[in-house]
Amino acid sequence: ERETLVKLIAGLDRAARDMTALVRYARPVELHRQPHSDLKELISRAVREVTVRPSSNVSLACEIEPDPLFGEFDPAAMSEALQALTDEAINSLPSTEAGEVSLHARRAPGHKSAEAVIEWQGVKVAGRNHSVRPSENYGTIYTAQAARIIEAHGGRFACDQNTMRAWLPLA
Repeated sequence: ERETLVKLIAGLDRAARDMTALVRYARPVELHRQPHSDLKELISRAVREVTVRPSSNVSLACEIEPDPLFGEFDPAAMSEALQALTDEAINSLPSTEAGEVSLHARRAPGHKSAEAVIEWQGVKVAGRNHSVRPSENYGTIYTAQAARIIEAHGGRFACDQNTMRAWLPLA
């Protein structure tokens, strides 16, 4: 009986989180931008906060280039978006198979580019919408909200079968 109650409570907690996410998704994104925000620190914070399923055999490799990645971001909203996308990347792999998701953050190619590219490689997004329109469905409400936050910062988001990418403007 206790095991059944624990499972029911976990299901109710998950449903409450999902309902909260739906309500937030229905509202416009409000940003409180801070100049000279360090995108590398926001990515590192998101990676530290990621939740991996207990039975998962998935690992996360993170590579952030040493060049400065400063921009005008809302640190709380951007951290939330990066964590949601990292969670989605890790949890996209079936719990029965081992795998590695790699996160790469760098300046976009080009001389003195004013754009950062963040890639999550090794994900399983088959059957997902592959458009660059963040308002479209990417699998979970959390990923869709993350895409909206990225778009509100002047960036864009796209995914293909094994990679998710976010482009963000830098200062």
